[in-house]
Amino acid sequence: MVLSPEQVAELKKQLSEQIRDLPVEQRAAAQKQIDEMSSEAIELMLKQQQAEGPKQGVPEDIFRMIVEGKIPSKKVAENSQAIAVLSTRAVSYGHTLIIPKKPARNQKDLPNLAFTLAKKVAKRISSKLLNNSCDIQPQNILGEVVINVIPVYDKPVDMNSATKSVPEDELTELLGKLKFAKRARPIKKDNAPTNKGSIRLKRRIP
Repeated sequence: MVLSPEQVAELKKQLSEQIRDLPVEQRAAAQKQIDEMSSEAIELMLKQQQAEGPKQGVPEDIFRMIVEGKIPSKKVAENSQAIAVLSTRAVSYGHTLIIPKKPARNQKDLPNLAFTLAKKVAKRISSKLLNNSCDIQPQNILGEVVINVIPVYDKPVDMNSATKSVPEDELTELLGKLKFAKRARPIKKDNAPTNKGSIRLKRRIP
């Protein structure tokens, strides 16, 4: 199934209709997520919905698809409970999203290691980019809570600040600066006893 640009636009319009009754702040966040969905993401979501049957309400599986690798992303880091990916629609240069590997429906469901990863990424951003500080802000988007790590430069910013679409080449450049190198696994030493010397028998003279 390949969707035309007109079909993608129509499906995004339908999604926007489904979120119109949300509170203003949540609606703005959800609309942002809908706007930045690629045609591939829309197509995959449509296939899943067709396979599972009709659903009521707003689709909530966009972050699941990112976590599972079904939607390409620029992954900066991860731990056992969350991943960090560059935002494709950023408030500021280096804006990163921390997505729990298991969906968090409210802020109290966010795992501690998600905040640990957010702080680790914020420290990395501050060491690599010329920002003054980083804001760490949880946010409910499409029924899931994620954590925004937003670099602050010359003026304060928050989730209500204007966003911009980040070009692919800029995302790739950022990934090169911010991505954590994978640690090499230590090589296990063989503890089996070794023969440090051989035993030689004297030759017997007949």
